[in-house]
Amino acid sequence: MKSTAARVGGAVAAIGLALGLTVGLTGCFGSPTSQSTDAPTSGASSASPTPSTAPTPSPTSPTTPKFVEDCATLFTSAQVYDYNPNYVADPSFAPKSGSVSAAIAANAGQTCGWVNETSKSEIEIAVATPLLSALTAAKAAASTGVPISSAGEHGYFTVKNGVGSAQFFFGSLWLSVSSADFTTATDAQGVYPTVIQNQLNAGG
Repeated sequence: MKSTAARVGGAVAAIGLALGLTVGLTGCFGSPTSQSTDAPTSGASSASPTPSTAPTPSPTSPTTPKFVEDCATLFTSAQVYDYNPNYVADPSFAPKSGSVSAAIAANAGQTCGWVNETSKSEIEIAVATPLLSALTAAKAAASTGVPISSAGEHGYFTVKNGVGSAQFFFGSLWLSVSSADFTTATDAQGVYPTVIQNQLNAGG
């Protein structure tokens, strides 16, 4: 029989071998709780995005294209001379604030002026194709005046701030012939029929 010391030694060796195997296996597989995860943490990108504070663009207001026409088309130099040879084209003409011509200019209209070299009075011709709302409002304002007509087109004559204006509305056009010399519709008849016909001939 083997001695007691030999048996104890063998047992100790077996226990040591078992412990060694256990430590080795633990090192290979590791603890499942020690591995990292992809779960989001508090404050990560899974939170709802902050709404943009940029202002919402407002719709663009409709605009009227600029009405462009040569002043000599509206009233030729020969016609001006036939009306009154004292009148010449005024390249520095600008409509006065509050006038019909200024209102037409504000609606992207064309304005033209001829000055009397003797009296310094002006003949103003203005024409535009305004937005329908502006055209309707202008016609309503002008309709308080004296009804007039030319070449089958109808309009109104009014006096405002000492300036007489023959205003016509046809198609999409708003056209005015004005002067301080026009105190009555009859005074304006030497000019506006010619201008109306010129505009019609130009395709207006």
